[in-house]
Formats: sequence, structure tokens, C-alpha cells
Amino acid sequence: MKNLTLAVVIRQLPLAIATALAAQAAPVLTDAVLTDVSPCAFKVLWHSNQSAAPSVQIFTDAAGTVPAAGATAEIYAGLDDYTQVLLSDAGIMSVDVRGLAANTVYHVRATSTSLANSSVAATSLLSVRTAAASLPFTAASPFAAVVNPVLRFDCLSPDGRQSAETGLLVAQVSGARTPVSQAVTSDTTVYLETANLISSTTGMTLPLLGNETLTLKFYRGLGLIETFNFFMPVGDHLATVEDPRLTSSPLIATEIRPVKGSDGVARVFLEFPVTPGAYYNVESSPALGSWSEVERGLRSTDARLFWEDSGLREVLPAPADSASRFYRLVPYTP
Repeated sequence: MKNLTLAVVIRQLPLAIATALAAQAAPVLTDAVLTDVSPCAFKVLWHSNQSAAPSVQIFTDAAGTVPAAGATAEIYAGLDDYTQVLLSDAGIMSVDVRGLAANTVYHVRATSTSLANSSVAATSLLSVRTAAASLPFTAASPFAAVVNPVLRFDCLSPDGRQSAETGLLVAQVSGARTPVSQAVTSDTTVYLETANLISSTTGMTLPLLGNETLTLKFYRGLGLIETFNFFMPVGDHLATVEDPRLTSSPLIATEIRPVKGSDGVARVFLEFPVTPGAYYNVESSPALGSWSEVERGLRSTDARLFWEDSGLREVLPAPADSASRFYRLVPYTP
């Protein structure tokens, strides 16, 4: 298990911040989730409201009294020392657990130790069943192997003006037992391996065939999470999204940068919550200012409306040529 050097972390904090943290009580822990479940491993992620060092305990019983034999834990696995310090400073906790048995239920308690005053806080027990098998196959004959897409995200700072230096990206899709995740480092590019999405019914890899919606959560630190949706294109094995962010607005305004599919065409895929059967127009703006109508008379028979901006509408420049763009859905009467 890797240990963070307390002195290094504290020296990186301004004196005023370090003093304020020292006066706080034990950390407050939120957003705990188990991700990247395989037959023999999973990750534990959570937020602390102050700089802290993470640790976990693994049990085989729901009461949390019988330690899991053979289970090992590594904090910030696979990340360099600089990124580990950044995550710990921001209260972003990440621990890899390995040495587990397949198709077995485990119970996890996550703990954070304050780097300012050494106080300790723990989550309630979290439960997870490891995957049944490591080789993914489709459920129907001829039982062909499934190779799910790899998604690349280029993440920016909250204001969208520079690269995000650190954080965690967590992706969940309907039908998956648990999410998948990846750390955001100083190079800002994150690759999510969706083969680690395990079906809640079969215990094996959940195949993504296109048209699914991934709910993405960006853990930015100290309890801050940005949530947005990514609409999976059909037939792409590598899709690229630059800084997808959801911007709240009474008009359901969404900003999301282009998705470039394997055919090289940049598109924007959007999902809006709607009233089933109602009609809507799509409008767009470069900066939440002057709005232009880009699509008219859309409707859906359920509570979700999907729409694609492929750059073919003359009202707007192609998505790949737009530095920033917002979209909104407005009611329409035919």
C-alpha cells in the first residue's frame, strides 16, 4: 500500500488554508461508490470535505466483523506521486481492492484521515458482488465475444478555460451493476474502458451497442460533482468528447462539445427530459445570449428526447468549428 507523505501535502497548502483545516472536526465523507468491478477486484471512490488520506477495510459479512482473507488495498493505484498529492489535497479518495473471489459479495468501509488534525471519519458499509467471469460474451448464440468501446474525454477546469489538473470521472449506464471510473491527471485526457461495465443480471460484461446514455460524474474535489449525460453513437469503437458539462437553466440549456466518431465526423449528441407526446424546438447559442432555432417540431413518446447536431444545418457552423455552444429545448405548437 502506498502512503502519502504528510509533510509534503501540508507544505503545498497556503498557511491560512492549513490553519482553517486544522480547526475543523473530522472529515465529512460523501459520494462513496464502488466502481470497475471485475472477478477479482474493484475500486472504492469517495469525497472528503477536507484534505485527507484514504484507506479501506474489506469484510465478508454484512456486520463488518470478518476481514476478507487475501484482499489487498492500494491507494491511488497506478498514479504518480504528484497526482496522488493533488487528489489527496482535494479530498478525492481512491483505493483499489484486489485478491478477491469471483461472484462473491464483499462489504467495504471507507475511511479518511484528516491531514490537518489526524481526525478520522468512516462511511457506512458498502456492498458489492464481484463479476462472475472475466471473459465477456453475448447472451445469445453464437455467444460471440464482446469488445466494448473505449471512450476518451478531454476534461477542462470548471470555467472551461484551461485543462483540469486533477479529478475523477465516473460513468454509469442503465443495466450495469456498478460504474466505471478513471482518474483525471495533468494531461487532462481520460480513457474509460467500458468493458468493465458489468451486467446486473448476468454478472458479465454489459455490451454497449450504441444509443445508450451514460451518466457521467466528474469528481472535482471537496464534495463538488458535475453531472452530465453522454449519448453513445452507434458503431463507434472510439468516441471522443471534449469537456462535456451540464449547465443548469430554466430553459434546459446544455453545453457539450463535439463527439468525433470513428468516421471522423464531429457531432453533438444531446438528451433532454421532456413531456411524452409534446412538441419542442431546439435552439442554440454560442454564449447563452442570442438564440437561433436549429430544429423544429421534435417529439418523443417517452420522457427522453434525443437529438444530434451533425453540422448539416446552415444556421450554425459545424460542431468541430465551434469553440463553445449551448442548446435549449423550448415548447412548440404545430
